[in-house]
Amino acid sequence: MYEVKEAPSKIAHNTVIQIIGRVLFLALSLINFKVISVYLGPTLFGDYGNVFNFVALFTVLADFGLFTVAVREISKKPNSRQVILENVFTLRLVLALATSVLAMGVAYLLAWLLPNSGYPHLIPALYIGVFNMVIFFMGYVVDAAFHVELKMYFISLVELIGKAVAVVGAILAIVFKAGFLWIVAAVALGTLVSFVARLMYVKPYFKLKLGFDYKMWRWLMAMAVPLGIVFALNNLYFKIDSIMLYLISGSYATGIYTAAYRVLETIVFISVFFIAALTPYLSNYLEQKHNEARKLITVGVEILLATGAIITVALLFYSEEVILFLSGNAYLPAAVPLTLLAFVVTFLYVNSLLGQVLVLLDRRKLLITVSGAILLLNVALNFYLIPKFTFVGTAASTLICETLLLGTNLIIIRWNDLLNFRKKKFAYLGLSLSLATILFAAAKSINLFWIIPFFGIPALYFWLLWRQGVLPLNYISQQTAKAL
Repeated sequence: MYEVKEAPSKIAHNTVIQIIGRVLFLALSLINFKVISVYLGPTLFGDYGNVFNFVALFTVLADFGLFTVAVREISKKPNSRQVILENVFTLRLVLALATSVLAMGVAYLLAWLLPNSGYPHLIPALYIGVFNMVIFFMGYVVDAAFHVELKMYFISLVELIGKAVAVVGAILAIVFKAGFLWIVAAVALGTLVSFVARLMYVKPYFKLKLGFDYKMWRWLMAMAVPLGIVFALNNLYFKIDSIMLYLISGSYATGIYTAAYRVLETIVFISVFFIAALTPYLSNYLEQKHNEARKLITVGVEILLATGAIITVALLFYSEEVILFLSGNAYLPAAVPLTLLAFVVTFLYVNSLLGQVLVLLDRRKLLITVSGAILLLNVALNFYLIPKFTFVGTAASTLICETLLLGTNLIIIRWNDLLNFRKKKFAYLGLSLSLATILFAAAKSINLFWIIPFFGIPALYFWLLWRQGVLPLNYISQQTAKAL
């Protein structure tokens, strides 16, 4: 374990490397996305997306909150790290294998019940997808040791190595015309290389062994299950719409929607990184300093709202250009669902922080109730909207659900007196956003090359907000320093 006095420098070191690693990872992901989507075309790309969306439905069952519990318990009992990790590793292996059997069983059932769907010919690709899931989650266990040692930059490094291998593998499959299965296999190859790299780097902190302490298994699962239920509901909520679209409207519609939704997934990393940085300090303040927690949450919401809002406006003006840049002419219909998903960006950013606050407050029953209700609404809306509007209906369903979830989260957080609405800050935000909108409209009207306003106007917008104190990054750094 690291010394407490070393924590600030270690966190700073981790943060810088993770930012660089994430940017490079994002760049490789975009290259991979472009290469595969253009080569496969919308129909086969829909099959490709469905393979990983289907497997993703079951991934939470292979984890069920074990990673979160492992990091927390090892932090409390550093001397028990080896014992905890080897039992978590074994337990997750058992869960992953059981989940794999369940996933393939459901796939065969769908292929039998719906012989005219894409599932009969997707079975071989789904085997590869399930293998990828098992390897991914076994490597993910090892990450707990890196987190406890404040060596998260190792995670960024091995993920970058894995993504590079996946990109090269996909390009080679395309060059040699190896076919659809090899495109899918390139992802699994990248995950496998990343797993091997993890095992090499983790040797000083964890000796790979299987642990069979069944009392510890029960103890771990007792703590993990409540979190696992929440994670499972959230995972279903984010993936079930794509599966329903595939079953109801087929491969082409799924390929178009996947092209739009991948833009959303690419952008989400900004909020994920920000919330991950705030979480340790929020946890500290929620337990001991209510007023500080409220102020930090308020500032966090303002920053995420400001960031999500400008991304929304940029996508509204340049949805076609973004789709053409990332996927090509064949995917141009994806610009329509992307305009709806553009609004989702803002709501999703804020919902991610508010949801994390509820997790830290241990509002498990409330989280399960809200997540379950939103999931049921999402399924009902998709059943109604997909037959009428295909991929546009799926995007509309996501937007409606995120809007309702935001309203619910705001009510709960306000009820717990953990959020202030500062009118002056919102006024500055509104004025800056209005100015940005005018500038976007002007740039669009004179046909200025889209990359320039797409990135230049947000840069000006953030500078204005920083000058007006709406983005008090110095406050965030001060509070994280205090929490240490």
